[in-house]
Amino acid sequence: MFRKLPQQRTLEDFKREARSLLHGLRKWDASTVRQYYSLDSEAGSLHVRLSDARYMVAQKYGCKSWRELEKRVARRRVAEYRLSSNMS
Repeated sequence: MFRKLPQQRTLEDFKREARSLLHGLRKWDASTVRQYYSLDSEAGSLHVRLSDARYMVAQKYGCKSWRELEKRVARRRVAEYRLSSNMS
């Protein structure tokens, strides 16, 4: 099940989430591995890289890749900026 992309989160927030996931997976933290096993059946079984953690975070929010997540966040920020500039 995918989560809706939170409105107030920035790309930096998602990067922190990926680093936290990476740390948990490398430590073989049982709850972290269990939480992300549904997204990637090999979670915790191989040497995990940051790109793998970013991919899993993107999947969590319904994106096919980290790049797609970046684009969605950027589009949302542009839309918010346009909305706020039209209100002033």
